[in-house]
Amino acid sequence: STIGMALPQFLIGIVLIVVFAVTLKLLPARGYVPFEVDPTGNIVGMILPALTLALASAPLLMRFLRASMIEVLAAPYIRTATGKGASRAGVVVR
Repeated sequence: STIGMALPQFLIGIVLIVVFAVTLKLLPARGYVPFEVDPTGNIVGMILPALTLALASAPLLMRFLRASMIEVLAAPYIRTATGKGASRAGVVVR
């Protein structure tokens, strides 16, 4: 997660363009198509920018989630549940 937070968004975007648009030829590298003209083309054209923004913010969210899970797993009711025989995975899922 530290490496993900250190990478700038434009670098993540360039890597995604090279992989998905240039190498694999799955998504368009550039261009905007209005939704009224071609709804499918508009949605396909928005996948790379949305993926770039999501991947840029994911490490921060993962850190928050990890810190919250560690805090909650140290709570007394979690210790009680595991003491009564609940598995660690069962406690986390519930």
